[in-house]
Amino acid sequence: MPNILVSPSSNNMTVNNMKKAKPVQSLTVRLAESTEDVQCVQRLRANAFGPAFGMTFESGLDQDRFDGFCAHLMVFDGEQLVATTRLLDRERACLAGGFYSEQEFDLHDALNATEGNVLEIGRTCVAPDYSSMRAIQTLWQGVYEIAMLWNTQTVIGCASVPLGMGDCQGWLNSLPEEQRLAFHVRARRALPTPITAQPPELPTLLKTYLRMNAQLGTQACFDPVFHCADILIWLSVSQMTSKYRERLTAA
Repeated sequence: MPNILVSPSSNNMTVNNMKKAKPVQSLTVRLAESTEDVQCVQRLRANAFGPAFGMTFESGLDQDRFDGFCAHLMVFDGEQLVATTRLLDRERACLAGGFYSEQEFDLHDALNATEGNVLEIGRTCVAPDYSSMRAIQTLWQGVYEIAMLWNTQTVIGCASVPLGMGDCQGWLNSLPEEQRLAFHVRARRALPTPITAQPPELPTLLKTYLRMNAQLGTQACFDPVFHCADILIWLSVSQMTSKYRERLTAA
């Protein structure tokens, strides 16, 4: 496993730029600095994803091979870790053998046609017993700062919707044109037949992406590990709404 703290030298990809915790009211945000930090992140993810997707993590940790290549962002309320996400850009993805999203979608042509740095956001979660929206805002402010440090032009990721929450593919088929990706991206695994024709209850993360002016792939992918529908997110940083840009750069 590569050293979690070692970053390629180009694109200012160092943790030193964000090593000191930044206060936002009672919250602080920083990058993981040790193996112990990453294990704390993995434990929080297991605690959040287990109930949400009906999963059991025998080790008490949600972990996969991409963790060793990612930068892990951590939000604390005092000493308590309350939110996290992981970040993988083009250079790190080359070391990892690709982006996580490429396991779900055929992104070869789309990535080749996209200029500049691409930043993948994944495994985003908040502690199940923590309800403050400030944690999400603080997390996104940290993501935006790193995206700017790494000269990011495009943000990608997957938003996961539990299968029992509604007809995800039917909802995607009805998206307005401005919310659809301008190019076709093929999902690698089709969804099973939905148990209800009702539109899904959208998770907060997906609604946030849409408010930012992200576009969505029109084919959802079945994730057999989490037993959910994964929706491709594609956000051009230059097209982000001014409202959210102001929020993310607020002191």
